Amino acid sequence: AMGKLKGAAGTAFKAIGAAAIAAGAALAAFAANAVMAAAEDEKQTIRLTAALKARGYQMDALSPKIEEQIKSMQRLGFTDDQVRSGLEVGSRFFKNQENLLKANAVAANIAAATGKDLSTVMLAIGRGAQGTTRGLATLGIEVEKGAKLKDILRAADEKYLGVAEEVANSTSGKFAAAQIRFNEAIESFGSKLLPMVNEALAFLTEKALPVFEQLMSDLGPIV
Repeated sequence: AMGKLKGAAGTAFKAIGAAAIAAGAALAAFAANAVMAAAEDEKQTIRLTAALKARGYQMDALSPKIEEQIKSMQRLGFTDDQVRSGLEVGSRFFKNQENLLKANAVAANIAAATGKDLSTVMLAIGRGAQGTTRGLATLGIEVEKGAKLKDILRAADEKYLGVAEEVANSTSGKFAAAQIRFNEAIESFGSKLLPMVNEALAFLTEKALPVFEQLMSDLGPIV
């Protein structure tokens, strides 16, 4: 309405109005992307929780530690999905909570140092703990036949822990960690909108879509 003013004031308010429209559109797009990211994160968390519960883990005790590990592994350049993937693979081999978390942490160091996928490294560690050490050998981790998990993890740390620290402290490593923290902040923002989104989806599925479907059904024969 201010854009109807005459002269310089009108021009200024028109510019403000145009900027406000553009900002509003950008904010809406940002919020939509944040909600989609949060919804995807919610789905991945549900899947991991279901898998771990099925394998006998007590999630009341484990869930907070998973969140801690997700945050700590950001500095190595790993996203929450990658951390969860490593834990899911590890849970196929390890029934002890401490062993699972420790193995995943060591797998992250190896993956950061070698560029390998975290879940692939976790698979090699799990198989190595069961006596199949071929995957460990390809990573340059030499252990004796029948080595225990603690021996595998110690050998892996001796070889890769220092390299992983160098990667984390490099410019590229810090940049990757910053990107992940930025994305996590967006997901956190989106998660706060999920309750409102679910209300809107409930209205859509329970009220709006049935009316739309009936309309399409009625229009079909006419068209």
